[in-house]
Amino acid sequence: MKFLEALWMTGNGVHRKNREALEHFLRHHFHLPDLDSVPADQVGAIAGAIKKIAAGPDASPRS
Repeated sequence: MKFLEALWMTGNGVHRKNREALEHFLRHHFHLPDLDSVPADQVGAIAGAIKKIAAGPDASPRS
């Protein structure tokens, strides 16, 4: 999943830009053991979550 790794490494809101941090994110939020076990149908959701981190806290509307 080089796409997700590249997205993680270039995301502005991502503070720890390393593979270990990405795998921690995947375990915590998507219950996946590592980057190599990402199902193809979850790539879009994970990419969206990483982009949301990169966008920062002002990206989501407040109620």
